[in-house]
Amino acid sequence: MHELGTRFAQLRLRDLLLLEKIEELGSLRAVAEFFHLTQPAVTHALKALEHAFGALLVARGRRGQRGVGLTIEGAAVLIRLRLAKTELLAAQAAAKLPNSFPLRIGSIPTGILGILPRALADINQSHPSLRFTIMEAAVPQLWNGLARGELDVILSRMPDMSDWDNLVPSMTYRTIRRERLELVAAANHPASRKRKVDLAELARRPWVLPPKGGYTRLAFDQLFIQQELDPPDPVVINGSYQANLLLAATGQFLTVSPASALAVYQDFLKLKVFPAPWRDNSADIVVACRENSKANPGVAQFMHAIANV
Repeated sequence: MHELGTRFAQLRLRDLLLLEKIEELGSLRAVAEFFHLTQPAVTHALKALEHAFGALLVARGRRGQRGVGLTIEGAAVLIRLRLAKTELLAAQAAAKLPNSFPLRIGSIPTGILGILPRALADINQSHPSLRFTIMEAAVPQLWNGLARGELDVILSRMPDMSDWDNLVPSMTYRTIRRERLELVAAANHPASRKRKVDLAELARRPWVLPPKGGYTRLAFDQLFIQQELDPPDPVVINGSYQANLLLAATGQFLTVSPASALAVYQDFLKLKVFPAPWRDNSADIVVACRENSKANPGVAQFMHAIANV
């Protein structure tokens, strides 16, 4: 109790959830109805919460405006409280399965194709009690899920710097490898028989490409822009590398693929890589967790296994 302080020790879980509901509902009256309390009781609990944190966490609307909202301090506190709420739910699950140490893993698609299966196989062999839940998602969703405490560890590219500034700063990560991109076609595609890559000619061919907004599509478009060409207008837009490689294998389409995804399918689908004039298109693949999650035995084992794949 001395470590937390008397004011913190007297807080209840419902008090800590107040900020979440205030942000969601924007009204003390609505919050009181949600918790089946009177509005004065909610006001009293809020004052106790602010007293414990030593900061104004909620501001009422200006004259003529109704409702309440979080202050900058309140928003910062809420980020941490959501992590605490997630950890409490994980603790509840752990109490039901005390020897399983469930681990929630997030990964970009190429991680699931290459690094992740080998790492999980190694962990299962040495620590069969560990249990895993895997979520495949794009880079922003993975980092946000980690920041909110919805994921314990992620396998991802680094987020944009603008996104990084909004994430919880106390994260730790390690670079696992660098991933390069390749232009791909079926071995029997007409363009495959040419000795020299002509980007202007390839731009006129039918393409299947990932959606705009992701790293792969941006790097692909830049390849043509750097040659003062308009990027191809894809016939098919699809976010699955596996499906895009299958479409390329028909001999009708060209596509772009991370090298790790191509390595899984190239021989089976009889695909060919075009030696395009890429500038450095590689990106770091990292494994990341929150600093305060490293004490989780599952996280520690996963970080160790990934580093040794």
